[in-house]
Amino acid sequence: GLLLHSIRKASEAEREIVNGKWTPIKFKGKELRGKTLGIIGYGSIGKRIAEIAKKGFNMKILYINTQSSRTSFEKLLKDSDFISINTPLTKKTKGMISKKEFNLMKKGVSIVNTGRGAVIDEILLINNLKSGKIFAAGIDVFSEEPIEKKHPFFKNPNVTITPHIGFNTEEAEYRLSQIIVDNIKNFVEGHPIHVVS
Repeated sequence: GLLLHSIRKASEAEREIVNGKWTPIKFKGKELRGKTLGIIGYGSIGKRIAEIAKKGFNMKILYINTQSSRTSFEKLLKDSDFISINTPLTKKTKGMISKKEFNLMKKGVSIVNTGRGAVIDEILLINNLKSGKIFAAGIDVFSEEPIEKKHPFFKNPNVTITPHIGFNTEEAEYRLSQIIVDNIKNFVEGHPIHVVS
């Protein structure tokens, strides 16, 4: 949802309508069909995103994960038209997308981050949006939350921001409560599950 919203410039279009303007030709977006999606973090969320992208939009999928990867990080960055970040924040993932990684990306790539804000250098992301290297960004997580009103994301029309709501559904809340119960039970029995290091 956040990817589609950002690449179709829906937030900017909505702001124009609210301000009494009607200029649909101004909001030229991009399509997903047949393009390449790079997924950083291939756990249950990453796998579900891949399934939807492949079945719904006939997308080619590249992914990396801390456990096992189908492709190299460098190849994912170079070949992806869209990048979805879904990884937790660990010592390995903190700052994993910085200057070198932005330089590897193709011009016109779009990025969605629903993992953790500190995985990506937010200032470099803004700079790459301003230069046109990055077409659009959908950001649900920030290096500091709540995000400050003066944050540069607010000034960039190619950024769609949401207040860390990617997980916030009734169904996800129920699943999370089940995971917590299972974790406690298995920890007490000496077999912890869902361990993130």
